[in-house]
Amino acid sequence: MSTNEPRQTNAEKKDAARAAREQASQADVQAAAKKRRLWQLGGILGIAAAVIIAIVVATGGSSSTSSADLTGKPNGAAEINALFAGVPQNGNEAGNPNAKFTLVEFADLKCPVCRQFDVGAMPTIIKNYVKTGKVKIQIRLLHFVGNQDNPGDSEDAARFAEGAGLQNRMWSFVELFYFNQKDETTRYATPAYLTWLGNSIPGLNSAKAIADGKSKAITKQFASYEQQFAANGFTGTPSFLFGPTGSKLAPFQPAGDGSQPGSFTAAFDAALGK
Repeated sequence: MSTNEPRQTNAEKKDAARAAREQASQADVQAAAKKRRLWQLGGILGIAAAVIIAIVVATGGSSSTSSADLTGKPNGAAEINALFAGVPQNGNEAGNPNAKFTLVEFADLKCPVCRQFDVGAMPTIIKNYVKTGKVKIQIRLLHFVGNQDNPGDSEDAARFAEGAGLQNRMWSFVELFYFNQKDETTRYATPAYLTWLGNSIPGLNSAKAIADGKSKAITKQFASYEQQFAANGFTGTPSFLFGPTGSKLAPFQPAGDGSQPGSFTAAFDAALGK
């Protein structure tokens, strides 16, 4: 079978083979360069991931608060301000100082069970018993949520509340915090978050509350609350004391679900002789 294609000389064959080798070598170089770039990118991403993990570990967990969350008014702000309108507050106490009976709550601001009581039952107690001068309420804040290795921000929230108490706005802040409480496993009670809550309470200077909350006197107050908590045999929050004002108050166990007003009001009515 004949062909019109010219035959390659030996020199031409050598040149073609050399060109093929050079082309293959160039492809290997390009592939190696691409591989190096991928490794470099992977290294950068790995370093970034390590930095993020280090930050999470250093801060003790994730945070659920961003600047976008701190716009507008907190949930329940208007209702809580109306609830405490006309109610005298003095430090950690609210109500008529000469009220016949006193209810004491031991609580942690980040405790979800405490929130159930303070959002579910406390508004009725305030309306029907505190505002009428029959019962006064006190709160003694603890900060159990978190531990030594991961202290969280329960203490920061409690210190702000105590600072608000020095301005006679503690109960307003406590109820507002509970209405806006977040997941207890996250750290969200930042100074910005606490300030955002505090700024919605008339007459409360948030910056002063933060500064005053750092005092050694409040540290001693927390230690006193912890001693009282243990001395009464309490093991969880919320826990309560109740009795005639001026006398030694006794541990009080709600009659039922702590989020329901009736678990408290029946005992109050009985004590008041209704």
